[in-house]
Amino acid sequence: MAARAENQAVALSGKVFERLLAAYPKAHREEYGAAMAQLFRDQCRDAWSESRGWGLAKLWLRVLPDVIGTSLLEHLETIKERKFMLHRIATLFRSTQSYKFFTVFTAVFLLVVITATVVTFILPEAFVGTARINLRRGPEFSAGGLDPYFIQTEFEVLQSQVMLTKLVENPKVKLNERWAAKNQRSEPLKTSEAIVLLKQNLELRPVRNTSLIEIRYYSDKPEEAMEIANAIADTYKEYGLDRNNAKMEEGIKALKQETGKQEKELRDAQVSVDTLRQELHVSDQDPQSTAPSVTLSSAVIQQLQADVIRMEAEQARLEAQLSKLKPLPPEKLRRTIQTVVEPDSLLTTLLSELDIAKQNRQKTQTTLTEDHPNYPTTTHQVEELNKIIDDLVDSIMVGLQTRLDTTKALIASLTNKMAEAHKTDIEIATRTRSYWDAKRKLQGLLNFRSILQLKIASEEADLKLPRASSVEIIDRQTRPNFRPV
Repeated sequence: MAARAENQAVALSGKVFERLLAAYPKAHREEYGAAMAQLFRDQCRDAWSESRGWGLAKLWLRVLPDVIGTSLLEHLETIKERKFMLHRIATLFRSTQSYKFFTVFTAVFLLVVITATVVTFILPEAFVGTARINLRRGPEFSAGGLDPYFIQTEFEVLQSQVMLTKLVENPKVKLNERWAAKNQRSEPLKTSEAIVLLKQNLELRPVRNTSLIEIRYYSDKPEEAMEIANAIADTYKEYGLDRNNAKMEEGIKALKQETGKQEKELRDAQVSVDTLRQELHVSDQDPQSTAPSVTLSSAVIQQLQADVIRMEAEQARLEAQLSKLKPLPPEKLRRTIQTVVEPDSLLTTLLSELDIAKQNRQKTQTTLTEDHPNYPTTTHQVEELNKIIDDLVDSIMVGLQTRLDTTKALIASLTNKMAEAHKTDIEIATRTRSYWDAKRKLQGLLNFRSILQLKIASEEADLKLPRASSVEIIDRQTRPNFRPV
């Protein structure tokens, strides 16, 4: 109803203004006439949206003096002869074109005033209900993204078939029955008919430089205008929440479908792993584990490497000991070998006996002569002990050399075994590569299934939690506005 009245009033005013353009010179009309008419129609729509009939009346009161003044100035500019200002004005009023202009202007002015007055008194009173909502942008805009058509898109959603159908079918509002009674119909209106009536009386306005939208609904009853404006805001808020929940439910459904596909792939991958393990005779220490385990040859190689490292350290120690001991003189070697090699009890005893024998020989040499029978005995005893000690030290040195040679032989043997084990490991790795690849694939599928299950659980928990709607009602009309517009 309000929309039809607006279209008629704006169209009538536009036609009248186009008639008034005849007051301007022909050259001016041809150059600017279309743009002026379009601008005036836009101003008429804004004036009607602002105050309906009174807005149009005020617009005409502002436009008419401007038309008169600017048309006079344009006519003055068309007069080419240089005359005094008073003569120009007199010439203008005496011209036939000026006479026609004032005649048309007077007729149109009276017609506009009479029409505006009649339309104002004939049209039924209309009351407006107002509510304001705030649109919260989704997380996709938080990373710096900006949709220049966001507000316009929400405008269209507010007036969409889906949103208005939810309002019409709301049992609390009962628009079908209410408007059927108003139109004296026995049956409730169809949803499509109710939506048409809603769109005719619905007006949406953006609040400049904000994300707010002002919802205006016009009705012949102030209570109905207030109720429907508030109901539109409530329905749109519920619609925004339902829309978010529907997106989450679709996401959960898609995740569950993907989980079903993953389960099938997982079963096939497990069968493939078991088959390859049996066919390739893989020695897997933990067949139930999905991670590749260390093969037997790999363990042998690691042990051999450790033994070789230990033997090489022993070889280096023995070589260092022999290189230091061999150049030493016998007397010093006897004492030094006890600190380098593990102490030998027999050598220790012999060295002690040698010290005692030397002391006895020294005592005999000081107290007895060479002809005494005990004199050569002590000397012979010292010589025998020196020989025994030298033989024992030589044996220890030979033992060290033998240990060094044995260590070198062991290192060579371990190195050969390690090369053989490494060769065996390469052969096993080449033969069982497909098995380990299948096992790694199985591990990846299991990890991906775990991620999907966690995501589904998280989304389902979020869906059960109370969520804020993307639409926030800022202002709700609490009292009917009894002032007509």
